[in-house]
Amino acid sequence: MLETPLPAKIDHPAGTVAESTTGHRWIERSLSRARDRLAGLLLRHGVRPNHLTVAGVAATLAASLCLAFGAGHRPPWEFAGAGPPVSSWPLAAGTLILLAGMMDVLDGATARVGRAGTAFGGILDSALDRISDMLVHGGCALYFAHVGNMTFVLLALLGMINAVLTSYIKARSESVFDDCEVGFWLRPERVVAFVFGCLTGHVPAMLVLLAVFPAFTVWRRLDHARRVCAAMESGQPIPGREPLGGGLWFPAPWRFPRGTIQYGIMALANAAFIVVGPWLVPFLSGRNDPIGKLMSSLNWA
Repeated sequence: MLETPLPAKIDHPAGTVAESTTGHRWIERSLSRARDRLAGLLLRHGVRPNHLTVAGVAATLAASLCLAFGAGHRPPWEFAGAGPPVSSWPLAAGTLILLAGMMDVLDGATARVGRAGTAFGGILDSALDRISDMLVHGGCALYFAHVGNMTFVLLALLGMINAVLTSYIKARSESVFDDCEVGFWLRPERVVAFVFGCLTGHVPAMLVLLAVFPAFTVWRRLDHARRVCAAMESGQPIPGREPLGGGLWFPAPWRFPRGTIQYGIMALANAAFIVVGPWLVPFLSGRNDPIGKLMSSLNWA
């Protein structure tokens, strides 16, 4: 399943942003009701959570193969000419990742609605999520290794490391305290970025984004875990999750949860980076390889 917010076990201090999202909850409730109705329909037709989980992993595997063949290709609607080849491989990968994401959401919903969830099922589902993360990043790394672009091989691997560490820190922290779901780049955001990058044919720009910015979520989860552990050891009140700091830090959009205006601004900025970035900066289209050039200049065998 996708990382979804757990029921809050740690109270937010009065006046935090947790109280400011009330007006947006009706959207979340509406989407949840629609999801649960679809889950009920699937259950009535004999579809079980495990069926959806397997289907999601199969779709992700197919998407990773598409990326291995054409992660750096431009979409068919862009003009042919100098630069990467034009193909439908990224579009196919994005469609498959979107389908896998839907299966990922629905398997948890069917388990809950059909009361078929088990403790091991949750562990298995989490493990398969990590495999899915590694598959899509690995597909991108294979493509750029094949075309000899070491820079984007490295970026794909850094994105994979960020994805695994973000989830690992949360799981490890929650063996000590209740809730470590902090930071902007949760799994749904990373999946949406992948889908957006593939459907627009701008996978290289998406890899740059996921190689750099989720690292701040990794840092933030570590910092939150440090602060909570220190509070627990000293008997102080448990710090809230959102947002951190005050003054100039308070309006930072990446520090706010889903449903807030600040979060929407951050999401739009990320989308603009993926769509517009390659038109303004050739590097974001995967055309340059500074790491490869550096390795060649050093006679790296």
